[in-house]
Amino acid sequence: AVDETTRIAFVALTTDSTKAAGVAGADLTGAGVWRFNDATPRLISGSLRTRSVAYNGTTLVAGNTDNNIVWSSSDPLSALPTLTPTSQFQSPSGTNPVNRVTVAWAGANVVATTVGAESAFSISKDNGVTFNDVSLIRTTISNIEDFAVAQDSSGRWYLITDNGPNMSVWRNDGGWNRVLAFPTPAGTTGAVIRIAPDDV
Repeated sequence: AVDETTRIAFVALTTDSTKAAGVAGADLTGAGVWRFNDATPRLISGSLRTRSVAYNGTTLVAGNTDNNIVWSSSDPLSALPTLTPTSQFQSPSGTNPVNRVTVAWAGANVVATTVGAESAFSISKDNGVTFNDVSLIRTTISNIEDFAVAQDSSGRWYLITDNGPNMSVWRNDGGWNRVLAFPTPAGTTGAVIRIAPDDV
């Protein structure tokens, strides 16, 4: 919710159809992110099965129920809010099946958790646009396939690991973060990681 004087609240709804108890005429026929202006509901997301929603007074973020996508909106109070999804490779980590994304604001950052293989506790420093895994990473590092070192003075390292069903790409720039997790492609016998000379 925003505050008690404005009486505006956001609700993440997963069920396919429900009735808002005690709200006359509020027939919520679909999952998604709903905005309540006092007792008047409005679906602002389209039909998304959302697990959680968080609002910091400026930006709204919502975690999906059926995958690891996070939606963000910089105009959730407008007449026609825009919700933008993270891309496949910028969402909180996890591989199929991964779901039930829980999001929250932690100061200026968005934090998220997922459920499923390769799930993790992730953090976004750009209002929910991109995420990196920072802790509670559900993986096994059994094979280190390759590593690369940035050519500049940043001291940044990259590492790629393969535990059989999944690969992970890691970055160390003062601490280790997992920046990507994906299923190991069929027939893969090894992997290399390289840094573009002008993009370290």
